[in-house]
Amino acid sequence: MPFTPSPTSPQKALGVRHASMLLVLLVLVLSCTAGTCRTRSPHGATRITTGTVTIPTYPYEDALVPPQPWRIGFADFYPMWRLREGVVGKTPVPRDYETVVMENRWLRVIILPEHAGRIYRVIDKGTGKDLFYVNPVFKPVTYGPRFFWFVTGGIEFNAHGNEAWSARWEIRDGTGVVHLTGIERDGAARMSVDVLLPPDAGALSITTRLLNPYPYPINNTYMMNYMFATTPRTEMILPCTQVISHGGTATFSFGGTWPDRGQRFAWPRLRGKDVRFYENWPDTCGVYQDDMTENFSGLYHHETGVGFARVFSLQAMPGVEYFTFGNHAREKLYQPDNYTTDGSVYGEIMCHLEKFPDYRHYPQLAPYASMEFTDIVYPISGLGGLRYADARLAYHVHITADDGTATQAELRIKGVRRQEKVKLQLVDARQRILSEHTMTLDPTRPVVIPFSAADDVNPLRVHIRQGDELLVDRPIDLVLVKEGRW
Repeated sequence: MPFTPSPTSPQKALGVRHASMLLVLLVLVLSCTAGTCRTRSPHGATRITTGTVTIPTYPYEDALVPPQPWRIGFADFYPMWRLREGVVGKTPVPRDYETVVMENRWLRVIILPEHAGRIYRVIDKGTGKDLFYVNPVFKPVTYGPRFFWFVTGGIEFNAHGNEAWSARWEIRDGTGVVHLTGIERDGAARMSVDVLLPPDAGALSITTRLLNPYPYPINNTYMMNYMFATTPRTEMILPCTQVISHGGTATFSFGGTWPDRGQRFAWPRLRGKDVRFYENWPDTCGVYQDDMTENFSGLYHHETGVGFARVFSLQAMPGVEYFTFGNHAREKLYQPDNYTTDGSVYGEIMCHLEKFPDYRHYPQLAPYASMEFTDIVYPISGLGGLRYADARLAYHVHITADDGTATQAELRIKGVRRQEKVKLQLVDARQRILSEHTMTLDPTRPVVIPFSAADDVNPLRVHIRQGDELLVDRPIDLVLVKEGRW
């Protein structure tokens, strides 16, 4: 994945308008006429359209408080407005929001320019299910350092505690570029985000660029936020062996409390419980990865068989945080009726520029410096979980039986694009081939490969090739798979 912190000449940097604006570029390589854009490949087409969506919204304009830069802790968020508690309207009213809709054979993506270019929904057309949390109403809350946020759902691009402004946008004929701009404070990084839905892939590519146009270093407060729905068997897929506690108020029915902020503990078991699963998060709490070496994470809902993989640059965005209000949030501020009307509870995968942010001190972006990084997001529906993901494919190992001497299992694998004549070998610790297949991968459904391995020949190794190119060469430790460890 690209990660290119690089100097930018003062002349080039100062060519940026001095008025502080947030620019989000949703870039699709398309031909565009009359508000509808298309690009084609042998495997399909991407289409972009514009329209509106009606969402019940609680009136909040009268609850906004003008910016107060002298308030301690708010300097980094000036001139963003804050929300005054108790003044938001009590009854939602229908409100139309402009939409930009991207669609190909596998995905339908809905973007809300008026909510800072947020990716509101990503729908897996194979299942008809949303990949991310979708709130049926817009109800502002006093969360975050700005005390003003919408629990909207989807994916947000967050530079200063959530940009809840109304954006301007346009489709430029012949380019397929959708521009969104909104007011941002002086002294902050210039940000652009390119969202691409290729015509031949069931994946969304999101590239962020940050630029410091000033002759002095600035705080780099950028983060991304993937909001996910929760069910008891929602699995948080974090490929590491140790995490750092976000802290929280959780007290377990089986004894003890969630570790204090900054404490490290082994992932994924805490006090005898498997905390990969949401059912074991009783109250407000969270974790940060501490020793990841992989460039992916994800989420899987075992009740519905729906999930997603996020492939990213760990070098650029080392902070991977899972956070929820838990099954029984005790503090009223975090209870569902504070932000929704259907009782739904959401969680967040917050993606930071540092491994363990303290929200008081931020990494610095050097004078005239820039950086760029890309996330690739796609459905993993039907895999049963996630053991590995990259920009081309994902797989999971599902244990079907274990008698103490041998393990029966399935390797389930999906491609991001259609890939033909892909060859797979499973090799045991004695270099014997347990299974060998030639297959066609695509985003529609997983290929399922059953295999059996004696426990004394673990770990296995999986080799995946297409022609002369080695796509995957990785170990599969069945002991770790059985225990849900990495």
